[in-house]
Amino acid sequence: MKRIILIVGLFFIVLSVPILCEATSVTIINSGFEDPVDNKWFDNRWTYGISDWSKSSGGVSGVYKPYNYSPSIFSNGIPEGVNAAWLNSGSISQILDYSLIANTSLTLSVDVGWRLDRESLEYEVQLWTAGSDNLFDNLLASESSTTLVQGEFVTSVLSYHVAASDEYIGEQLKIVLMNKNSERANQITFDKVMLTNHPAPVPEPSTMFLLGSGLLGLGCFIRKKKG
Repeated sequence: MKRIILIVGLFFIVLSVPILCEATSVTIINSGFEDPVDNKWFDNRWTYGISDWSKSSGGVSGVYKPYNYSPSIFSNGIPEGVNAAWLNSGSISQILDYSLIANTSLTLSVDVGWRLDRESLEYEVQLWTAGSDNLFDNLLASESSTTLVQGEFVTSVLSYHVAASDEYIGEQLKIVLMNKNSERANQITFDKVMLTNHPAPVPEPSTMFLLGSGLLGLGCFIRKKKG
C-alpha cells in the first residue's frame, strides 16, 4: 500500500511539471533583403534602397548581389537567398508588427558579413521600443562585440527578457542595424535577420492541483513510513 501511495504521488508531481511553450518567430518583412526598392541595378550587382527598411538620415545603403562579383567577395557565399544588404554608413531599421509581452524572452540574430575587398568593420545590432513618431524610442539591448572574419559571415545574437514588471510592455519593437564607420572602404553587409519569441512556462490551475495532489500523496507515504 505504501508503495502504491508513493508511485501515485510521484506520478502527479511529474504531471505537474510545466510544459515548455514552443518558441515562435516574429515576422520581419524582407528579412533576407531579397527585395530592393526598385530593380534599377548598377552593373547588375547593386542598387540603392531596401524595401520595408528605413534608412537613417545621411546614411548610404541598399541591396546587392554578392554572387555577381568576380573575384568572389565572400569565401562561402551568403547565408540566405541571393541578395544582402550593404551599408556604407548610418543605419537601417524596421518597426515590427509585434508588441512586448510579459514573461517572454526575445532572441535577435543577424548575420554580419565582412567582404574580402573591404577594410576593418564596426557594426552594431540594436533592439528598441518604437515610440510615437520615433520620438520616445527606448534602447532595450545591443550587440557589437562578435568577432568578424574577413570573407565570411558571422552571427550576431542578442537577447532581451520581458519581465512581468517591464515598463515597456505593450510597446512595438524596432530593429536597428548599424555601420559605425562612415567610409565606403568599411562597407558592411547584413543578411538573414531573425527574431524569436520564447514564452515562459506558466503553471495553470490544473497543474497546481496535480502538484498539490502529488505532494499530499508523498506526505502521506512519509508519515506512514515513520509510523
